[in-house]
Formats: sequence, structure tokens, C-alpha cells
Amino acid sequence: MREWLPDDHVVWVLLEVVEHLDVAALEARYAQSGPGRRAYDPRMLLSLLIYAYSAGVRSSRQIERLCRTDVAMRVICGLQVPDHTVIARFRQRHQHFVQELFTQVLLICAKAGLGRLGAIAVDGTKITANAALLVHQARCLGQCPKLDRCCLTSATCESGNRPRGCDDTDCPCLADWIGTLLFDAGYWTQDNLTVPGPDRLIAPGKNAARPQPGQDHDRPPQNADPATLMIHRLATEEGAALYRRRGATVEPVNAHLKDRTALRRFARRGLAACQAELIFAELVLNIGEFCRLAPARRSAALTV
Repeated sequence: MREWLPDDHVVWVLLEVVEHLDVAALEARYAQSGPGRRAYDPRMLLSLLIYAYSAGVRSSRQIERLCRTDVAMRVICGLQVPDHTVIARFRQRHQHFVQELFTQVLLICAKAGLGRLGAIAVDGTKITANAALLVHQARCLGQCPKLDRCCLTSATCESGNRPRGCDDTDCPCLADWIGTLLFDAGYWTQDNLTVPGPDRLIAPGKNAARPQPGQDHDRPPQNADPATLMIHRLATEEGAALYRRRGATVEPVNAHLKDRTALRRFARRGLAACQAELIFAELVLNIGEFCRLAPARRSAALTV
């Protein structure tokens, strides 16, 4: 089937990336011998889902139909046509493993030079829930996003150890890797302004409500509250220049999630299922960025 697709087609890069992922936890759940029909290869199903999401196809029934007609999907499946129930159950059964896969892909991208830690921009977006409108509104009413204490509890931790105060022993984030965190006005709360952790800039409002550099601002008093200090810092040339990086850094990511992977409505119900679907869509975007690199950079990143 090599001649079915050009040599530079994204499918070949995708298959190479998936081949380098550690999916032993997935494979351990499928019997390779004994009575009954042999299960589909977990790497094949994973590659199929990644490619389908990259094309904006998330319906398991639609994926099954495309396995019969789409050349790229037929190559991924090796001319097999997994039933839509197989695809849906695979996605549901392994949702707990998505975070691990995301981390592995992120490390591959970092090795290729696609990302670095420094100023980190944070943004939110609205994705329709698979639930009744009134139920969804009742659950969301009055909620305000809070900064993740796992990442912010302590900015003083020794290299190689998790931040003090973090209850998650598997927490991958070290506070001394992080520069300045940039948040929009949705995170403007007293708790978020005062929680210990890395340096941060939080806007008090939309663009018109934010103080602009060059305006006549007195120096804040020594006993100024955190909100006053934040407003004055945003009014400085340095603070304003740093905060301007937030929109251009993170907002295109949310736009790509909705445009490229068509993630405008969650396909499944429940917080864990929605989080897994969101992380998987982000994984797909990262693999897409990796596939657009020059072949030499990709090969170097996949070298063990």
C-alpha cells in the first residue's frame, strides 16, 4: 500500500510517531492468544483516532464509513474496517491513558524544538456540553476558574522534586521551570491574585478596562493590596509588553481546537470523559505541528 499515498503524506509521519509511543498499558488489555477472534491492534486504533480527529471527524460511525472509502484511513487500518462500537469502546476504555499519551507526544515535540517554558499564557474557551441546556447552566452558574494549586503552590522547589504542597505525586510540572503566567480577566479573583507560586499577570478587565502604559500612575503605596499592585504593574512598559504576548500565544490554540478538530461540542458525558476528549484533541494538534517540521528535525526527535 506504499504506492497508495505520496511519500510526504502525513499518515506516514503519524504511523512513525505512534510506533515510538509506549502503549504497553494499552496492549496489556488485549489478549494476543487464546479462544476468540484476535483483537484489533491498539496502535492501529490509536492512529486511526488521531488521524480522524485531525480531519475534524469524531463520530465513531463516520470513522467506520471512512475506513471503507478514505485511502489514508484504509492505509492506517491495513484494509480492515473496525466496527463503530469497537472505535467507541476503545476511546471510552482508555480515556485514563490519554494524559500519558499527551505527555509522551509533548516530549517528542520538545525534543524537536517546538516548545519551551518561559512566559506561559492561559486562556479559556466555551465548548458545548453533551447535556441538557438548563442542567449545564445550573452547574456552571457562578463558577470562576481558579489557578491550579498543583502548579502554583510553591515557586521554591529543588530540581527533580515536585513542588511542596502538591498532593499529586505524579505531578509533572516543576515550578522553577516556569517564568511568568499570563491570564485574562476571567481569572481576576482574590484567590488567584494571592495564591503562592510563580510570577503572574492577570488582567482586571477587557482591553478598555486595563491600564495603559504611559498614563499618569502614582507609585502604589507600600501597603497596597494585591489588586492595586497588579494594576500598577500592568501599567508599566515592561508589564504591558509581557501581557501583550498572551493573546497571540494561546488564543490561536483554542481556535485551532474548534476549527481543525471540530471540537465545538463534546461527544461524551461526564467530566472525566470531557477532559480526556479535550486532552486528546490537544495531542492531535501537537502531532500536527510535529508533522509539519522538516524531515531531518522529525527524524532527530524520534531517534532513541
